[in-house]
Amino acid sequence: MFWNWMQCLTPHEVGDELRAGGFVAHDVLGDVAGAPHDPTSPTFAVLARRA
Repeated sequence: MFWNWMQCLTPHEVGDELRAGGFVAHDVLGDVAGAPHDPTSPTFAVLARRA
């Protein structure tokens, strides 16, 4: 069985979810390769660490 749940979140909402799970957002990037974050882009990556 495979369940793919797609949900659109903002970087702020991801930060809230991370904090609730005991993590902190360390940086917001434009992609997983480390490009600068563009707030107008629909994609982003979040680098997180344990709080």
